[in-house]
Amino acid sequence: MKTSWALQDAKNRFDELVDTSLRDGPQIVTRRGTPVVVVAAAGEWEKRGKPKKTLLDMFQNCPVKGIELDITRNVSAPPRRWFPNNFKSHPGLGFQSEKT
Repeated sequence: MKTSWALQDAKNRFDELVDTSLRDGPQIVTRRGTPVVVVAAAGEWEKRGKPKKTLLDMFQNCPVKGIELDITRNVSAPPRRWFPNNFKSHPGLGFQSEKT
């Protein structure tokens, strides 16, 4: 049972590649020996492609759900620099840096 096809063989025998993937399962196509593509039946693709849970499901079932977080800003801490030290003023931004 062949499961790996060189790209040129896959091009030349595409009908056989499709029939084999329907009969025997997903087939790997290689380019210069490296796997690059998998040919699979549509049903197989849909079965494997659907995630078991959505991101929403994950957040709704999160074990830390309901725990309150303190997200207030610490105003006593010095502000972070948003720009590198060599930043020059830019007329379009509406402000000037400390070093102009």
